[in-house]
Amino acid sequence: EEIDTWNYHAANLFATYEDEFADAHHLTVMAGGNLETQYRKDVWAKGYYLTTEDLNDLGLTGLNPDGVAQYEADGDQSDDALLGVFGRINYDYGEGYLFQATVRRDGSSRLSNDGRWGWFPSASLGWRIDKEPFFNVDPQLVSLLKLRASYGVLGNENIGDYQFMATMARGNYTYSFNGNKVTGSAISDYVNTAIKWEKKKTLDIGLDYAMYGGKLEFNADWYRAVSED
Repeated sequence: EEIDTWNYHAANLFATYEDEFADAHHLTVMAGGNLETQYRKDVWAKGYYLTTEDLNDLGLTGLNPDGVAQYEADGDQSDDALLGVFGRINYDYGEGYLFQATVRRDGSSRLSNDGRWGWFPSASLGWRIDKEPFFNVDPQLVSLLKLRASYGVLGNENIGDYQFMATMARGNYTYSFNGNKVTGSAISDYVNTAIKWEKKKTLDIGLDYAMYGGKLEFNADWYRAVSED
């Protein structure tokens, strides 16, 4: 028999402020935070010499040739948490000049104390060339012409739980205590106590073009991404 338990909880809180002034400036500011927690527990048990093959209940475990009921049981559990706060600003002038900036501050229980928290900023710029007064082209031919560029940093902490901690493993570790053989435990693996966020840095430059009121659209991008710890 096996029982798996997984509890996941998430909480998100954010606030947004939006304003438009001078008939040309549009500003949106957002700030917030989020919290995620996970708890997992697995328990399994196995019994031998069942008194019937039609049912696999542990209560039906029989006796081995020595007259002893034979069982096995094991289990494990783990938990982790992720806490983040963020802010974002969107601004455009006359729908022709576009700007967005975002910054996050995230902390993960999967990482060591020295590398638990990380900053992850990003920014993007856009220029709607078709909105310029000098751009006198039939909208059926060019209904959208936008040049854009963005740069951002994303974080990755999906490395499993407790990777920065030395864990004790049970095995065939025995020693004598008061004349009896006793099972012991030992550190199983060497660990990196300086584990920190992996950061993926991305640069993107693109051009968007549409015609016939957006019915036909083309996009071109130059993209570069580098990951580092």
